[in-house]
Amino acid sequence: MKNTRIKGVVVIFFTALVLFFGHAAYSQTTNTAFPAGFIETWKRDNFNNTLTFTAKTVKASSSTTTWNLVSINGNVYKMNNGKTDMTLTMRLDGGNLVISGDSGQGENNWNGTWKLRPSTMVEGANLTAKLVWVLRNAQSNGDYTIELTGDETLSGQTLVFDGKTNVTLRFTGSESERTITLNGNGSLFTVESGVNLILGRGITLRGHDKNNVALVIVNQGAGLIMNEGSKITGNKNSGVYVNERATFMMNGGEISGNTASYGGGVYINRGGAIFTMNGGEIYGNTAGEGGGVYIRRGEVPKREGIFIMNGGTISGNTARNGGGVYVYGGYTPDGTFTMNGGEISGNTAFYDGGGVYVYGTFTMNKGEISGNTASRNGGGVYGNGRFTKKSGTIYGYTEGDNKSNVVKDGSGIVRENKGHAVFVDEARRRESTAGPSDSLDPSKTGLAGGWGY
Repeated sequence: MKNTRIKGVVVIFFTALVLFFGHAAYSQTTNTAFPAGFIETWKRDNFNNTLTFTAKTVKASSSTTTWNLVSINGNVYKMNNGKTDMTLTMRLDGGNLVISGDSGQGENNWNGTWKLRPSTMVEGANLTAKLVWVLRNAQSNGDYTIELTGDETLSGQTLVFDGKTNVTLRFTGSESERTITLNGNGSLFTVESGVNLILGRGITLRGHDKNNVALVIVNQGAGLIMNEGSKITGNKNSGVYVNERATFMMNGGEISGNTASYGGGVYINRGGAIFTMNGGEIYGNTAGEGGGVYIRRGEVPKREGIFIMNGGTISGNTARNGGGVYVYGGYTPDGTFTMNGGEISGNTAFYDGGGVYVYGTFTMNKGEISGNTASRNGGGVYGNGRFTKKSGTIYGYTEGDNKSNVVKDGSGIVRENKGHAVFVDEARRRESTAGPSDSLDPSKTGLAGGWGY
């Protein structure tokens, strides 16, 4: 069945999300991200200025300065613009963002209470009618919310709103789960250049076992955001396909029960496609390579695919190689995976890399890799590319410990000297747990590189 083409573009200013934030305090941390609930565009009544957050930056519309997050201590956020530090106390109070403190650079007008950019509630008897309403009424810089009041069946939709810029389209099911099921084959939503699609609480996108295309495709210049309470599930291809120069931010929700040749949960294409995972779960997906996530290498002059994991869980996925994550490489530039937090656990590879298969570049700064299984090499990580561990924990094997990564054959017999924690080669393998203080350096062999057996 052909996709229905909705005309009228939504050029995305990739910022958006509304998630609760209930943590009272954080210890001092680095290499971290703003809480998911901050990542939005905020404004104040009777004040012509906005603040726009991404995972690691914030910028005021009244300034050309971009502030980069340095550290968090409780509700105190230290930032730097390359020249000057700025320290602010920031917290969510209901639907508001409250800021106080030293704002540096004469930007004291940040202090006060900020509100979300208002969103227009879309009218219509059903989802199709509401999409038509957006077509007819969307304006540049608009923000539109479609609330589903029941389950819907929908043929594939290509979201293109010609002649409009900076428009955001939000789907919400309110407090009830509402399912949008694909009718026919193809992508349920193809998000085109400039469009920012946000899946909110209560929204489930469901494919079917005869489909042959990713359930959501995010194309060049477009963005997808998943917030808590949203789901992408049940597709006979990847749940999400992130194309060249597109962005996908997962702040919550789940991607589950999808089956593909590459990237059962998420496929990250070359050409600078970026997937940032701040929260949520990718679980129960199956693929030939990369049961949870597959990151493709670049081909000059095109950039590599990029996966940044700040939080969330990748678990219970299955593949031939890379049960949790597969990082493809072998050519410059390699696919790139940076793990700053989160957990990769309980995944299975029939060959190598129960948790992560590295044929590209993988840098582990924080986080945990545990409880994964491979049949041949690398229960936690198989490093056939560039793998560096700076901190975080990769568990080795201890009988009876459910956090153990393990290499064992199909009959359940544990295989020794195959890198329960990490396997690069015979001189660079780790059988025991590598904790936060244990760095692993692939440029060195044996104990000198941290490859204690």
